[in-house]
Amino acid sequence: MASTMSFLVFAFGILASQLVVASSRLINEENSMLEMHQQWMSRHGWVYKDEREEGARFKIFKDNVDRINAFNSGADKGYKLNVNQFADLTNEEFRASRNGYKRQSPSQVISGSKPFRYANVTVSLSAIDWRKKGAVTPVQDQGACGKL
Repeated sequence: MASTMSFLVFAFGILASQLVVASSRLINEENSMLEMHQQWMSRHGWVYKDEREEGARFKIFKDNVDRINAFNSGADKGYKLNVNQFADLTNEEFRASRNGYKRQSPSQVISGSKPFRYANVTVSLSAIDWRKKGAVTPVQDQGACGKL
């Protein structure tokens, strides 16, 4: 019984020391990531409205860096990913920015306050005959376009 108790105390001591090491490593990684984010913000000229916004953007940044590291540590795909000026954007925000979307200030995205461009429109867009407005042109002969 005494040897079992000694073993349990010993095992608990080892487990506790491993938890201390693991938590210390997590704190160091978090501090390193915070420093990396601050350097990234400085390099790309980003200043956030407040701590809440910065915290939300930091989380996105951290998730993106983790995704980049996981991709790069996997099987060699012939290329590597790296952190760039888009590192604090979600996938949806990045896709929208590549489709002609103008990036809002980070505070608008985080708070959800997005301006609505056609707030005062009273006519249903489906009721408009776009052919009469000149938005749709007649079918045109494209000739041998794409043919040799």
